Amino acid sequence: MVFKEKEGVAVKMRWVLLISFVLLFQFYLQQAAPTLTAGDSGEFQTAAGTLSLAHAPSYPLFTLLGHSFITMIPFGAVSYRMNVFSVFLSVGTLLLFLSLLHKMGMTWVPAWLATGILGTSSSFWFNSLITEVFSLHIFWLTLLIFVLYELTQTKEAKKFVVYSILFSFVFGLGLGNHHTLVLVLVPFVFILYRKRHLIKELKIYVLLFLFWTLGMSVYVMLPVRTVKNPPLNWGQPNTLYKLFRVMTRKDYGTFSLALGEAPQRTWTHSAQHLVRFSKQLGKELAWPVLLVMIIGLGWGFREEGLFYSSVLILFILSGPLFYMLANLPFTSQSEGIMGRFFIMPTLLLSFGLVGMSRLLKKGAIPVFSFFLFLGISQTWAGARAHRFQFLLSDYGQAMLRTMAPGAVLFLDGGDDAFYSLAMLHFVKGQRADVSLHDRGGVVFQNPYGDDFRSLTKEEKEKRRHHTEGAALPIRPVYYSSMNPNVLPGSQLIQRGFLMEANPKNPIGFSWPHAILRSLYPLHVNDYRTRALACFFPYMKGRELYEGKGDVDQSLRYLRRSQAMGFDVDWLKVNLGAAYAVMGYRYLDKEKDFVIAEKIYRQAIEFDERNTNAQSNLGVALERQGRWEEAEQQYEKTARLFPDLADPVFNLAVLFWHRKEWDRVISYFEEVLKRNPSHAAARAYLEQARLRQKA
Repeated sequence: MVFKEKEGVAVKMRWVLLISFVLLFQFYLQQAAPTLTAGDSGEFQTAAGTLSLAHAPSYPLFTLLGHSFITMIPFGAVSYRMNVFSVFLSVGTLLLFLSLLHKMGMTWVPAWLATGILGTSSSFWFNSLITEVFSLHIFWLTLLIFVLYELTQTKEAKKFVVYSILFSFVFGLGLGNHHTLVLVLVPFVFILYRKRHLIKELKIYVLLFLFWTLGMSVYVMLPVRTVKNPPLNWGQPNTLYKLFRVMTRKDYGTFSLALGEAPQRTWTHSAQHLVRFSKQLGKELAWPVLLVMIIGLGWGFREEGLFYSSVLILFILSGPLFYMLANLPFTSQSEGIMGRFFIMPTLLLSFGLVGMSRLLKKGAIPVFSFFLFLGISQTWAGARAHRFQFLLSDYGQAMLRTMAPGAVLFLDGGDDAFYSLAMLHFVKGQRADVSLHDRGGVVFQNPYGDDFRSLTKEEKEKRRHHTEGAALPIRPVYYSSMNPNVLPGSQLIQRGFLMEANPKNPIGFSWPHAILRSLYPLHVNDYRTRALACFFPYMKGRELYEGKGDVDQSLRYLRRSQAMGFDVDWLKVNLGAAYAVMGYRYLDKEKDFVIAEKIYRQAIEFDERNTNAQSNLGVALERQGRWEEAEQQYEKTARLFPDLADPVFNLAVLFWHRKEWDRVISYFEEVLKRNPSHAAARAYLEQARLRQKA
């Protein structure tokens, strides 16, 4: 098989692929993350390193192939080798894509440029540098599309049957990695229907089912490994029922992707989902590139209608329809998580470059070169930042270094905490003297009893308190939790990222040097990394305030946290609570109204909808004697929160001191409109009316 260049020089395909492999592998390898990254990276590295069971559906194909890869390359850290595994899979995807473009008639220069355009799209590039199941998912998808193309081209019944059997087996095996691959079944059935004259015997369809089942047999790994009690053992599928629950993601909701409460399904929300989908697609590839791809798909449809119909069906299913059915909340967290699901639609749109190369002919090379430049310039900085990213490793290392010898750690939540510790503790073997437990009883070894997951919420909380309290006299007990009352009746002192219960050593905690670099991480665009990056200065700022009472330094770190996590949901809630505690101390206890004002202004700078900060800023200004500024702040707060009575009440009190009774009465009446049960407003209103008459 050869490519034909303009000069007529025949270049063997195997040499083109070999050279392409070397160039692409080197390109991605020199940018690959050196260790753990945010999200599920640590979990998948732990699963591959120890043949453990990751969260449902456990991804057995990824685990087995990853384990095989790191076994064949027995040097270097497991975390880095798994990142290289992603590089290897992504390069394999691009070589498959390049081969298919050649098969569809593209000469090698525009085909190579088109491959580069796909390879530098945002989510494809990003997922090529970290440990994630999507690198294997897109490889498997490209392989299936290759087979689909062969099915659309063949006219021989025997060859059609062979390719159909191959598709069924590869399809079943691929479902052992990611369930969204099920969408490829629709164009396959569509092609079978259009070419039904090539398969006339029922036994062939039975054979297709049997080969699909053979591929799905990769899930046998789960019951085989669960009896070995691996470090991660999600769902413990040691019975057929439990295996079914894991394979169908029952604990998550089989068809649910929603984080938190999903929006109501309305035409308006569906339209908003489509707008959001379009915006995200524009982040994957520059808009001129997308437009050319869409035109190219239309042009290609004229010549190879069956294949391009299949591509279009799959694009609609995996793109706009999937986005609408997912029905995720309109939050930054949801958008950050959905980004990876755009690799599939981006791949499908990239087939439009074939049609465009036919349309442009000689002009394809300069146009595609420009598009490749756009792709690199649009995504280079965000992808390359992970080459120097040690955030997750520092996070896990800091927690392990914090704990005293023989300690036990109870984790209240947070994938980054779970999986960084899992990788460092179970794969690297660090801190073998400590015990790790998650308070949900699902990730690590469950200390709360076999019946724990069947208990009610209240019963679970009692069991936790009993089990964790019983450990206190025996071992040092630590928590990874945002809840200051996680263990009632005990004193909790912050130790770095953790809290220690009833510490015997009252001396303050000194932050490990390893994490200082992560107080100032390189800029990254993905939500999950930002959500962890802002945790470092947040905890440092909280420690400076609670441990040393250094409010100025604390506010500096908290402002840095704000800048990093400007759209992070957990930060908004917890920073609001931190500012409320700090503000209360200086407003009501210390009577330092200047510092209180500074705290509240910084809180509002981060979240204008912070009712506590908006209201109390007016109080701080009033107590400094800055009456006009206080009045303006109360009025602003009253406008921002039309149902809130407190700022209007404060306005009434402010004008009470001025003895402007008409305005006092008006404000108290407004308070009662907003809150009819406001007893103080009702009592003072009567007094104001009497004073007005006097």
